[in-house]
Amino acid sequence: LERVEWDCPEPFEHFEFFPLGFEGYDSYPLKDDVQRLLIVSPFLSESLLAYATRDGNKHVLISSPPDLLELSKAGQKPFGEQIYTLAAQSIPSEEDGQSAENHPTQEDLYGLHAKILIADYGWDSVVVVGSANATIAAYGNEKDPGRNIEFCVALTGKKSLCGVEACLNGTDGVSGIHGVLQKWSPPEDFVPDEIEKKLEKELQNVTDELINAALEAELSKKETESAYCLRLLSKDPVTFGQNVSVSCWPASLSAE
Repeated sequence: LERVEWDCPEPFEHFEFFPLGFEGYDSYPLKDDVQRLLIVSPFLSESLLAYATRDGNKHVLISSPPDLLELSKAGQKPFGEQIYTLAAQSIPSEEDGQSAENHPTQEDLYGLHAKILIADYGWDSVVVVGSANATIAAYGNEKDPGRNIEFCVALTGKKSLCGVEACLNGTDGVSGIHGVLQKWSPPEDFVPDEIEKKLEKELQNVTDELINAALEAELSKKETESAYCLRLLSKDPVTFGQNVSVSCWPASLSAE
């Protein structure tokens, strides 16, 4: 990348690459004192949302219904009524004179894949696009560095051309995305599955333990057989919660 000459696309004036999850690189691409923030992400973590929206107001969140259902009221609070999903009417239909054969269904739209951060600062805005979801695992924060390997680019331009309002409602004849969004609110009869949330938390704890263990594989040949022994080693003991067991095996072999 250092030897490549990059052109900054219009209407942006500056850009910066952010390889996340590598030592020596910044893991969070936004500065302090954000005035307004728009987040588009299929996966969310409340701690990251709270960190990202610690400054400013009138923030906007766009995600998929299954992920929004996992947010507590505290997690929704920074966005007020500005929480959206993709609207069903944004899907072309045969009645519109367009074939829907090659377009996504509403079920597909629940599988939102885009990851975007747009932050307004004074007269300028920063647009961050890449592979990172709005989660602590991806971006980290001051207390918890991100652990995922991600790659993003942050593009800076005038707020009037690429800021939150311009993205939502358009500018200079370019349509915004507001027309394909619908406001989201949880179903009145929705009750969070506490057992599922507990299991997901335990699974995340196991994942964190495995990542932090920095496991290494050791391959050795058995002296008396034409076979090999494969062991996973860690410098420190790896501990899991009660009733948790972990199995692993070479990908080229069956689990049996």
